Amino acid sequence: MPTATPAVGRKPACRERRREHPTEPGPLCGRLLGDAGERPDAMIVLTEVSPLLVLDAARRLGCRVPDDLLVVSASEDGVAAHTDPAVTTLSMQPALIAEAGIHLLVEVLDLGITESRGVEVPTRLDIRASSLRAR
Repeated sequence: MPTATPAVGRKPACRERRREHPTEPGPLCGRLLGDAGERPDAMIVLTEVSPLLVLDAARRLGCRVPDDLLVVSASEDGVAAHTDPAVTTLSMQPALIAEAGIHLLVEVLDLGITESRGVEVPTRLDIRASSLRAR
């Protein structure tokens, strides 16, 4: 069960929303952010939504990032570093994943290795202004 965060004093809420139009986060953000009295103070947005579109949707709903809403995006979109504010991103490192997959495939094809196994690929977190509260 989630516990209250000391800095905010509220229990974390986890809301998963699916939408039909991945390039239009406005309706999604509207449902997630809800009324002013029940808005979250932070969002983690998955890869299919551009960080720039999330910032735009938050602004249209009257949310100031990062003052009212902290935003982190699991994204490979290089634009995130150049938005206002710059968006914190979690990269899944797709080039490293592809390289590891190719290596495993070559081992199967060239060496005949048939046991199922995996490779751990590190993620990269680029912390930027969108997830930092002013002190």
